[in-house]
Amino acid sequence: MSVTFEKDINAKAVMDIAEKMAVAARTAPKGRGVDNLAIAIVSGADMARIADKMKEMDQKHGVPLSATAKSPFFDKKQ
Repeated sequence: MSVTFEKDINAKAVMDIAEKMAVAARTAPKGRGVDNLAIAIVSGADMARIADKMKEMDQKHGVPLSATAKSPFFDKKQ
């Protein structure tokens, strides 16, 4: 018998959705027919590093990314 807890189910569901979104992004129309997308799924410590870099870019260059970096999806506890 196997037991799967809700947190594990939720994590798998989120990853499944992220994978589907990546496929959809790849198949979506590109500008002038040029495929210049880099698609990746990031989680855990890597996501926290990206959020920190986004905040740094916002402060240094005025690039408006900090609202995204403050998203609960970028929570460093993950």
